[in-house]
Amino acid sequence: MNLKNDQFLNISDSITNPYITEWQSDGKKVLGHYCTYIPDELLHAANLLPYRIRATGNTSTNLADIYMVRFTCSFVRATFDMALKGIFDFLDGLLVCNSCDHSRRMFELFDLKVFGIENYPKPTSRFYYSIPHVITNEGFQWFYNEIKELKTEFEEKYLKKTITNQDLLESINIYNTNRELLRKIHELRILDTPKIT
Repeated sequence: MNLKNDQFLNISDSITNPYITEWQSDGKKVLGHYCTYIPDELLHAANLLPYRIRATGNTSTNLADIYMVRFTCSFVRATFDMALKGIFDFLDGLLVCNSCDHSRRMFELFDLKVFGIENYPKPTSRFYYSIPHVITNEGFQWFYNEIKELKTEFEEKYLKKTITNQDLLESINIYNTNRELLRKIHELRILDTPKIT
């Protein structure tokens, strides 16, 4: 798919975009997530499109405020409000981790008030995994086990197919290449006279 420059620059102005539509038209699934601690490589290896849930264009939390106290993070309230309005109905599922108590509560509410309602447009799957909040040997082992369990859950309950080590290695290489390219872009932006802004 080729997009003109103005389309590329404005792609973040909208909740959906042509890439998501094309992805789903090929029968592939889109998994929404809130946090940067998402195992993108695992989702890519599973042929799932990770979709970062955003509050783009939302100006109110009136519906979400019914279910969440006012001191709940405004980002979580705004995105949950959008979900209640059906704006994220294109998602095939949701993946959330314990990055904060607010997103954890949002996960429960998504399950009860969005995906759990009778008129939700399609079957969905919900996935929750834990991340360590300090890096220790025990924390690393715990995280490793969580990712293994998530992989098994994808394979057995969601995809009904095996995610091979080769699939994972290819995805890790793709994401590492992408990270290196982003580092190079960052280097161009931090110069006294930035080459790109």
